[in-house]
Formats: sequence, structure tokens, C-alpha cells
Amino acid sequence: AALVGTNPRWRHTQATMNEHEVATWRAVQASPVEFERTAREVLGALQSRSGAHWEARGMQQQQQLPRELRARVKRDVYRALMRLGEHAAPAQAQAQAQPPHADAVEAARCEWEAALLAKYASLAKTHGGFLEPRHERADGENGGSVTGGKPAKKALYTPEDLLHTLASISANSANCMYGQTAFSVSLKTPTLEELRQHFAALSPRVRHLGIDDTFTNWYAPYTEECGDRVLDAEYPPLATSFVVTGAPASQRKGIWLAVFDLPKATSEQDAAFLQQCLAHASTWRCLHDRILKWDIRKTTSCDDEYFIFEDVQRELLLTLVRDPSVRGACAVALPETPEAEGYPRVLPFYGLAWYCAPLTYMFQQAQDAYPLFRKLYCEFFCRLHTVNSDHSGLLRLCMLFESLLAQRAPHLVLHLISLGVQPTALVVRWICFAFVGYLSVQQILVLWDRIIGFGGGAGLLLLPVLAAAILTYRAEQLTACTTVRELKEQLSDPHQLNVIALLQDFLFLQ
Repeated sequence: AALVGTNPRWRHTQATMNEHEVATWRAVQASPVEFERTAREVLGALQSRSGAHWEARGMQQQQQLPRELRARVKRDVYRALMRLGEHAAPAQAQAQAQPPHADAVEAARCEWEAALLAKYASLAKTHGGFLEPRHERADGENGGSVTGGKPAKKALYTPEDLLHTLASISANSANCMYGQTAFSVSLKTPTLEELRQHFAALSPRVRHLGIDDTFTNWYAPYTEECGDRVLDAEYPPLATSFVVTGAPASQRKGIWLAVFDLPKATSEQDAAFLQQCLAHASTWRCLHDRILKWDIRKTTSCDDEYFIFEDVQRELLLTLVRDPSVRGACAVALPETPEAEGYPRVLPFYGLAWYCAPLTYMFQQAQDAYPLFRKLYCEFFCRLHTVNSDHSGLLRLCMLFESLLAQRAPHLVLHLISLGVQPTALVVRWICFAFVGYLSVQQILVLWDRIIGFGGGAGLLLLPVLAAAILTYRAEQLTACTTVRELKEQLSDPHQLNVIALLQDFLFLQ
């Protein structure tokens, strides 16, 4: 009872709770049964650590917890609640009504997934089957190598294919933008004022790494000092609040691990699992491995910033498509694949390699990077290449981009349509790949800091906001273009773009 304020002696602590603790407190209060189970678990853990401070019914002799023990209480309560699924909000607050046209989106999702499985089967016929053993070749090629075998000749699908599917969803209703949108369904997206309120921490009045450290000499060292304290605390909500304003490059890996409550050192279980997946890949030649090899060859291997980390990227992807825990951990439903040997847990597509590429600048070995990569994929990236009506799914993100661009630069929208170009077609790869492959590595990590800090349910909204900000920033040059080729040339050089400056200008200064 002392943990949530039902004991009068501890009710005053509620007034000093931060935002995350208040959410935890409300979730616990809304579910007494779950709280009792959580309290027993927490008390049992703490009794084993510091039995001198605790008795069978809680605090009896000690009026105030020591500082280290208070930190342990906070961490254990947070972790226990996360395991019980009670941290986010009460169940009644999470329940939401079905959005309009949800049936049309669901029907399109089923049709899309059936088409993907049919195409995967067709590719298997073209390439000699789903699975075949590797053998030593007479020409000296080592068939037992993870990198052995010819790549597939094409991807399962591209972002443009997915955009075409989303645009073809019809709910028999006219959209109010009269041909200025690629979508015929009507789904609610946040207004500009709602975005300002939600992303208030991005205001120019708040200092941010990525822009303020370029104007002052003291801010970067100060942030590193604060980062040391955050790392010492090992408290996920604190790390989440800290990363919203940017993590120092030297501490980013530790901060991101702290946000997701991941251990600093790779566990033996994770290392053994990765080695098991790589051993399977070196023994059997799977169709999805050949598709992944083609994907890496067409994406990261052609990029000057990522090609040197090709081996780490390949190991991460080979493990992801074999991980049976991914499907159940993802924030949205992935396409169902048969539980047969030779079928992947994650269907590979063009650009999947982009998701793991920035992590290779933070980790030298795949076994160290994989737990974080899996978390990022399940929480964020899985939403960007599936058909759904999720509030942070690709469909709504693209619709939000169109809405924002129409408000900020309507003349640009009309000009693009007059050239036969839908604005979303120019930026779908930016949104689908979280800007990897377009922005520099430094700017991508700065952007991902904010996405992680705001969480998967809201952080991904920054992707269409940034896409609209870039086009608005380049509106004068783009309206002067008379061909599609000129449009692409104007957008081909992103090296002068600053993510934080663009977001602040678009949301707060225009």
C-alpha cells in the first residue's frame, strides 16, 4: 500500500511524482487485483535485497527509505508493471472505438498479406524452392558460408507497392481534398495545434543537442554530465525523458539500452540464440536469406556511410527473420506465415536493411546490437511497412503528411499535382525507412533520439512532420521545377538539413 499512496503516511509522495510515475500510479490504482500481485512480487524482491528494512506487511519500523533503496523500489515497481502490461494507462482508457473505414482497411490488409504469400511462393519456384542444404562447390565457393549463394533477383515488395495498396483502399466516400490526396479513406489525424502540444518539448525554448550545442560551448559537456547521472540511475522513465532532448554520441548506446530496460552486456542466452540462427543460415540456403542478400546489395552496400558494416547488418537480419518471439512482440500484426521450415518470421522486403544500418555505428558486433534492434523493430519499424489503421501506421502517417503539407504549402501541392506527381510518392521512402538512406547518420540518430523519447505511439508522427518540413523548406525551388527529374534533383542533396531546426521551424515558428 505504501507504494501507491493508499497508506495515509505515504499519500504526500503523489504530489512529487513525475509524469511517468503518475501514469504508473493511476494504472495500479485502476486494477487492484493486478496491484496486489505486483506488490507481492516487488516486496518479495526487496525483502531478499534488504530484509532489514522490510517486514511481512511492509514498512513498520523505517519511516523513510534510504536513497539507494528508494531507487530500487522505483525500478522494481516499473519493471513489474511493465511485465504485467499495466504501465501505459488503465484498461478503460486504452479502449478505443473502431475508426471509420476500419473494415475497408482490414479487408485490404488481408488481401495484401495473401498477395505477399502468393508472391513468396512464386519466388520459391523461380529460385528452386524455399529451403535447400548448402554444399561445398567444386569451383571453390564455400557453400557453408553465411554469405554464400546467389541473391534473389528482386524484392518481395517495395514502399511504392505498399503505397499503391494503401491508395487503393476504398470506403465509398469522397475525400474533402478534391483530388489533392492519394487516399480515399477518411481517418482522423492530429491537427497542427495538437502536434504542437504533444511535442512541446521540441519548442525552441527548450535546449536540444543537435542544434544548441553548435552555438554554445558549455551545453554539450553539461549534457554529458547529466547523461552520466541518468546511466547511473538505471531508471527507464528517466532515460526516456532525457533522450527527448538528445543523447550525447558517446552515451547514446547506454541511454537507448536504459530506455528499453536492456542489460548493458549481452546475455549468454541472446548470444547463443544469434549463433544458432547464423549456424542455421550457414547450413541451409533459404529463400528469405537470398532476398535479404539482394536487399543489402541494393541498399546499404551502395551507401558510402554503411557499406563497411555489411557483415554486421547481414547477421542482424538473418537473426531477425528467424526469431520466433518477434511476431508476438510487435506493436502491430505482421503478415502470418506458415510455421514450416523455410518460411521467415518477418517477410523480407526492399529496404529492411535500412532499419539496422544506423546501429552499426553504435555496436561493433551483431550479438550486442540485436536485443536493441529487435526492440526498435517491434516497437517502431514494424508499423512502417504494414497495412493497418494504427494511429502510427504508415497509412495515417502518409495522410498526416498530406494534411500538413496542404496547410503549410498549398501552392506546392497544386504544382506537384499539375506535374502528375502525388506529394506522398516523393516522401514515402523517407517515412517508410525512418529517413535512413536519405539523411546523414548523425541527423538520423538525432531524429531517432526524439522518436524513442516520445514513444512508438507518438514518436513516429515526427516522420511525416519532418517530411512536410523539408518540402516546405524547399518549396521555392520545387515550384520552379517543370519536370519530375528536376524535382528529384532538388531533393537529392540533404547534407545541409538540420532535423531539429526543421522540426522547430515547422511546428513553432511558422
